[in-house]
Amino acid sequence: MDTLENKSRGSALFLPGMYVRVPLETERLDNEFRDFNIGQIDSINESSNTASIKLYDLPYVEERVVECYLDNLDRCRILPDTSFNMTNGEQRGRILLHCSDEWQTEELLQYYVQLEGEKVVRRLSEDRLLVASNRQNPNPYQQILRYEFQNPIWKFNRDRVLEGYGEKPKWLHVCWAIQTVATY
Repeated sequence: MDTLENKSRGSALFLPGMYVRVPLETERLDNEFRDFNIGQIDSINESSNTASIKLYDLPYVEERVVECYLDNLDRCRILPDTSFNMTNGEQRGRILLHCSDEWQTEELLQYYVQLEGEKVVRRLSEDRLLVASNRQNPNPYQQILRYEFQNPIWKFNRDRVLEGYGEKPKWLHVCWAIQTVATY
């Protein structure tokens, strides 16, 4: 499995500096989020079970901060071949690959990177990297389980119908949708 489950886990699995998937539709009451970005945990508030997360827009290192419940966050790898700035602001480079295929609880991920102007491959921790918020590398299996695969036009129409009837999607609907898409 390529993810850490987030059910009833609290803050024990998260550390400042970790990259997580952040839902963009935080106003949804059903917690069935579809749109995500990747952000870096800045701080964790144990009493409210939330995290303050920085989302970066590179190359200008513009950041915005969002607060999100820990139960709505998932660890996420950064896509290979992603440009980054280092947190010290002095160096830039490119992420080549994550160092381990296994998730380690309460440990930061390590990446093989190459800094600009160097031929040497280095190993850096995720807390030293600033990457664009759209460079997430989520697990497709987890996305299917959460109904995340959709064309934006389908999603809009689907949400309108669901709001009109006031019901949640069922596995049968997803299986039907996957079969329908496969036949076209």
